[in-house]
Amino acid sequence: QAELDAALEASRAEAEAEEARRKAAEKAAAEAAAAAAEVERKRKREGLAAEPAAGTGGAVTLKVRLPNGKSVTRRFAAGTMMAEVYAWLASLDALAGCTNWTLHPPMGHAVEGELAPTDETLEELGLSPSAMCHVRDEDA
Repeated sequence: QAELDAALEASRAEAEAEEARRKAAEKAAAEAAAAAAEVERKRKREGLAAEPAAGTGGAVTLKVRLPNGKSVTRRFAAGTMMAEVYAWLASLDALAGCTNWTLHPPMGHAVEGELAPTDETLEELGLSPSAMCHVRDEDA
């Protein structure tokens, strides 16, 4: 009986050690993925055109409500393409946990539905001189 108990205890200890190794590997992988995502967000931030100064003619002010209820605001040149607005939003730490999101114009806007990351400019889309848009988390 003592041998059987010892064997069961050894088996249990081995299973616990394997579970601890698995959890450590999962944690390390998650931390590596988060670090890589942060590097990518930083790269996107650094690639953005400079924000026009307040009061600059031809600037568009976008205020965007995020899925967490917070808002972010940034100025862009009127000729900025929506693809750059998407790059800006993708660079935000506040959207880090949101992987499947879309940007939508203000209610009653000429563009209905999603604003896609295209080469259309803010001015062409009628978002100048300012607009309040919102990000929708499509997985929520």
